Amino acid sequence: MEKDIRVEELFEFIKARHQIYVAKQAGQPKPWTDDKILQTYRFCNVYRELDTVTQWITKNWREPHAKDPHLWFAMTVARFINLPETLAEIGYPTPTGKANLSKWKQNFLSAIRIRQAAGELVYNSAYIVSTNGRKMLKHEYLLEQVFNPLWDYADVVEGDIAVPRNTLANIHEVLCGFQGLGSFMAAQVIADLKHSQLKKAPDWWTWAASGPGSRRGLNRVLHRDKDTPWRELAWLENLQILHERISGMVTAEEIPQLDAQNLQNCLCEFDKYERVRLGEGRPRSLYPGAS
Repeated sequence: MEKDIRVEELFEFIKARHQIYVAKQAGQPKPWTDDKILQTYRFCNVYRELDTVTQWITKNWREPHAKDPHLWFAMTVARFINLPETLAEIGYPTPTGKANLSKWKQNFLSAIRIRQAAGELVYNSAYIVSTNGRKMLKHEYLLEQVFNPLWDYADVVEGDIAVPRNTLANIHEVLCGFQGLGSFMAAQVIADLKHSQLKKAPDWWTWAASGPGSRRGLNRVLHRDKDTPWRELAWLENLQILHERISGMVTAEEIPQLDAQNLQNCLCEFDKYERVRLGEGRPRSLYPGAS
């Protein structure tokens, strides 16, 4: 990684986005930034743990069930739905026996059908969940093609999670082996488990899985064409070098350190920002950040 890469520009974006969160939490009036792009479009928080949905999941599912060996399963359900109102109605998955699992399945289907019949939102649009070409209703696909097979192999997944100091990379690889759990969704589950049952993973700070946005974002930082392809290992190696470079800047600003998964997300958001700045496109979600 060359010295003249755009680390400072990336960090200025990270700092500006986090300052919006700090100002908003402090009750300061709009605008929380002079940056017109950040005023106009919605960008994710720098730290995933600060997101509204993550805070709900943490308070209602993750922390109360921190010692539940099936927490990984619950986090998978949580991230495929990703909407607190729906999650509250379907309830925390407690498949500790066939009877309980059957009851939860019934409640899952019932709650979603009721919300749909009432014209209420069921899923958070932040994550795109498809049926992978199957002509099924999305909630039936999730239950039959994703959640049921996952539960059938619960012992395998839980055995891997229980291995002392197992890595995030290894657990991610295990999860990616299941239908519907591609690299992105598996990484979302990992991002929850690392704050609960995988706190001692040796790659806690340094591992992340790339996505289309973060691959483009890293290309931009490295002065490469944004669509230059990456091999995953090379992407991760460059991300880790960038992580080392930017950590000192974070420390100097006295804001919380970034782990690699948060930095990966910041690269994705930086790519969105650059698309607007360069006239290449616009994010789909607007943000009422102006005064």
